[in-house]
Amino acid sequence: MDNITDTALRAFRVRYGDSAITKDAIFDYVYGVLHAPDYRRRFANDLTKELPRIPFADGFHAFAEAGAALAELHLGYETCRQYPLELLFAGEGEPGPEHFRLGTKAMKLEEGGAVLRVNEHVRLTGIPAETHQYEVNGRTPLG
Repeated sequence: MDNITDTALRAFRVRYGDSAITKDAIFDYVYGVLHAPDYRRRFANDLTKELPRIPFADGFHAFAEAGAALAELHLGYETCRQYPLELLFAGEGEPGPEHFRLGTKAMKLEEGGAVLRVNEHVRLTGIPAETHQYEVNGRTPLG
């Protein structure tokens, strides 16, 4: 179901002089604009108080392409290549389901972010440094 109105579709087509613009392309454009660092910096104060306003930015198709690629990453993250992490188990025998339960202490990064302590029994090692380059709201997902 489209959430882009016919009025918005006409406005985008007129503004950019392109009758081939689709509602899906507008969705991708909006997704791209909302994730653009310049937009987030420029309107950071406004975005904490009110709903975002979407500008008619130069380069509609560039924003739409970036938004589509970003949406694909955000939606398809479970299908990406997995890193070969090593499980360190601090117990005897093989770890069972009970050893993977989260305790009262939060998970914690150790050794400069290369190790994730899940609980007192389980640690994951071999976390690559580039994992920490991606940030959400100023923090890495593991952080």
